[in-house]
Amino acid sequence: MGFFKKLFGVKTFQIALEKPFTIEFYYNEHFEDIFKINDSINLWNKKGTTEIRAYPKHSAGSLSYIGYANNEIIQKHLEKGGKYEAEIIKVEAGIVVLNVILKNIFQTKDDYKSEQTSKRVEELNKPCKPKSSWTLRFRTDNFNKENGYYLCTSSKEDIFNNPDDLQKLVWLEDNFGEVIEYANSSSPKDLLKTLRAVLSGVELDISHSNSLDSYHSFEITPK
Repeated sequence: MGFFKKLFGVKTFQIALEKPFTIEFYYNEHFEDIFKINDSINLWNKKGTTEIRAYPKHSAGSLSYIGYANNEIIQKHLEKGGKYEAEIIKVEAGIVVLNVILKNIFQTKDDYKSEQTSKRVEELNKPCKPKSSWTLRFRTDNFNKENGYYLCTSSKEDIFNNPDDLQKLVWLEDNFGEVIEYANSSSPKDLLKTLRAVLSGVELDISHSNSLDSYHSFEITPK
């Protein structure tokens, strides 16, 4: 059992393991289109701080984090390898509200990484024949439509050897075969769909849909 100061205000709550509680996260406005109510969420602690970042399920180290909050109780629980459940229950102006349960189950970081990798491989092995389009997003300052662009993915061997690095497995190149320098800020769900489709032999079209500052969105459509 411990104490938790709510992000807004000074009211203090008791938090017990296995008991649900809510926490408010400031959400990242660049990625407000990648989450919705009832989505399951991963929590990650920035080392040496009490900052907690919320990511779409199965994301690890993604640039596309949903939001952040400061919470010492969650930070200490994660440091100990504590398991948890978290899902979005409310979205309002600038705030995402999560329902969190800190589980009375603990595992080593290696155990956790192994478990997540196994889940990712299992997902990648599922056949995927998408019927509709989806969006990938990249942050880059050197995107030039006049140089052309096309979607690239790693080989099947590399994908299964590095299943936790989704952002590095999908990239863009121009018509000259040069990699367009980027930071992949696509949602893990859409990156998984892209890789699963490619692994399932689906041909994909890519078209630039919009740009906001250094963020460029591309619509991916199965042929």
